[in-house]
Amino acid sequence: MNIIDERKVEISNKLKKEQANLSLLQERLTKSAQLTEGISSILNNFEQRLSRLEHTILPVYIETETLRTAQTNIEPTLRLLDNVISHFEVSSDVEHIVERGPGEGGTDLQSYMNALERLSKAQKYFEKNIPQSVELINVTSLFLKGSDKLNTEFKTILDKYNTPILPVVLLDLINAEDMSYTGEELDNEQEMDNYLISVMALYRLMQFEQLLMKDIITSAHQPRVFELIVREAMDIIVQDGEVIYL
Repeated sequence: MNIIDERKVEISNKLKKEQANLSLLQERLTKSAQLTEGISSILNNFEQRLSRLEHTILPVYIETETLRTAQTNIEPTLRLLDNVISHFEVSSDVEHIVERGPGEGGTDLQSYMNALERLSKAQKYFEKNIPQSVELINVTSLFLKGSDKLNTEFKTILDKYNTPILPVVLLDLINAEDMSYTGEELDNEQEMDNYLISVMALYRLMQFEQLLMKDIITSAHQPRVFELIVREAMDIIVQDGEVIYL
């Protein structure tokens, strides 16, 4: 075989090899195109599903936001309604408390004051919003009744502390400690002690009464009401003091 024939064989082998490589490349390109088409189909399908999901979820989201906004508005509205309803129910709720009155044999003072405070708030509500209502008449009447009983209890407590101890009891107690005092001295000293106790009791009760009025009576009327409440008690204290120093 000469050189030319060898060259031809070499070229033929290279050509076959290149043809095989070309066939392999074409096969891979075909597979790549198929994969690309498959991925494109998957992406298109995913996009369609995502679009359908958006159309499904978006109305639900909007409705949820609407419900959330409605709930935000409903909660304060319900609280307001509960407050209004409580004003309409306050008379029946606290009537038995007012009827029993404060103090011994009745309602404890804190519960009684809470009842009067509820009546006061209801009275202000009806005066502002429904001034012609029957509820305003009922609440006002019950509030005045409760205030009268509170004033009566105030005077009862004052009278209780203003009542002197029997002389016989005083003599027994004081003579047991010091036999050097005469009966007249003992009576005068005990009378002064009782008077001081009454003054201190009145002072504390007046302070307490002022605190009570802050939540019940408007500031413009507080001085006049306070004067009416304590006038009689003050007169008694002054008269007792004059008797002692005469």
